[in-house]
Amino acid sequence: MADLIHWLLPKEKQFFLMLREQASNVVDGANEFKSMIDNYNKLSEAERRSTIERIKGIENKGDNITHDIIRNLDKAFITPIDKEDIYKLATLLDDIIDLINATSIKPGYFQNR
Repeated sequence: MADLIHWLLPKEKQFFLMLREQASNVVDGANEFKSMIDNYNKLSEAERRSTIERIKGIENKGDNITHDIIRNLDKAFITPIDKEDIYKLATLLDDIIDLINATSIKPGYFQNR
């Protein structure tokens, strides 16, 4: 069904769907990060590493979404809002998850906090 919707929607309208997916991805990363810092002292080393790996996976997904948005921007003739605004929003959302990922991998940062 989702494939049919993507096919029926003009590509220009898909930017809202892709930005929504990017924003949802950032929320997923923020929730994983919040859970990690809330429970940091209770987590075993293996659980910490597992959470960091999940955050890294979310970060990779965000990179892919950003690349898809930019690829579609390059092909789009008309966009629902300015191309520059779509690009800036997509890259800023990606920057957020990049920073979450970078912070999560700092060893011992949250100990004794």
